[in-house]
Amino acid sequence: MVDYWGLKDLRPIAPLAEKARIEILEYHTRLKKIRDRFGRFQGKTDLR
Repeated sequence: MVDYWGLKDLRPIAPLAEKARIEILEYHTRLKKIRDRFGRFQGKTDLR
């Protein structure tokens, strides 16, 4: 099991944690796309 923030047993809120994790991943993906789009204008495409 993945150790979130040093907490070992998150079984009761595991679905919530998973949902949050997916949302964070989607947010980062969106952010990366925006960065890539604007990064071209600034000459900074490697901001991954």
